[in-house]
Amino acid sequence: MQALATQTPVVASDVGGIPAIIRPGETGRLCVPGDAASLAATLREALSDPATTQAMCERGRQLVEREHTVEAMLDRLEGIYRQHLPT
Repeated sequence: MQALATQTPVVASDVGGIPAIIRPGETGRLCVPGDAASLAATLREALSDPATTQAMCERGRQLVEREHTVEAMLDRLEGIYRQHLPT
């Protein structure tokens, strides 16, 4: 999240909740977990195509600004409370 907010290029492993934030081809690149060749290829791709990488950085920043503000997180939390607490 911090890398996206600062428009830093992201290469991450495709594990856990990472793909929800690092959207392949949109906000960054994902590689196969535990596969050094996949990591190397993904890094090479990021470095060899700076225009696409920069566009992903910009879209990553937009994602953070749109979906991960304090207000957005509080709205989601309120929705969870409303769903699970009696009124």
